[in-house]
Amino acid sequence: MAIYVTGDTHREMDRLYRFNKNNNLTKDDYLIVLGDFGFIWSGDQADCRLLNCIDKFKFTTLFIDGNHDNFERLYDFKKGVWNGGKIHRIRDSIFHLRRGQVFNINGLRFFTFGGANSIDKIYRTEGISWWKEEVPNQKELIEGTTNLQNHDYTVDYVLTHECPREAFAQLKCYFPHMHKSFGNEVKEMLSSYYYLLDFKKWFFGHYHEVLDIDKFELLYRNIKRID
Repeated sequence: MAIYVTGDTHREMDRLYRFNKNNNLTKDDYLIVLGDFGFIWSGDQADCRLLNCIDKFKFTTLFIDGNHDNFERLYDFKKGVWNGGKIHRIRDSIFHLRRGQVFNINGLRFFTFGGANSIDKIYRTEGISWWKEEVPNQKELIEGTTNLQNHDYTVDYVLTHECPREAFAQLKCYFPHMHKSFGNEVKEMLSSYYYLLDFKKWFFGHYHEVLDIDKFELLYRNIKRID
């Protein structure tokens, strides 16, 4: 049993196909996508075929939401509870890990909190290519705090799409193109968790770069085993 994490997939099947070629994988192995999953978008037959294909892979696929996700369709999937946290059950072996949840996977505790501000919002159309639900609401923020309190604010790993402002400040040193237009609302929410949490590593995506900085790690197309 192993756990892997990767960055935004944006409907990219090649990465999943290559990972599936690992002969040691079973449904007890997990690949967690850190937002912008991309396979729940138009709700047409193409979505259905891709999801059915992913469901047949040897491993189990888990994902948090990002900012480029169709929240209207995502929220239509059946709700459930899995390994201690709330999910949307997409297929038998594809689960959306909802915001503000603590999951126990293979004896490790994961705190999940998807969402981010879209920097390309002005080029998108609400209800078609952009949804206001990309930004978490206060109810989700409070639920996350309550769940963490129930676990003594201690988890092994934090999984988010955006990063707290403390991590972003370091990112700007390495990637000068990053600036305030990336949006600060979700960063501030995550910062409120950062000062409460005791954790080993915080993984996030969103920025399409790769960087390991202290207790934070930014992932993109790379796949990392974390257990």
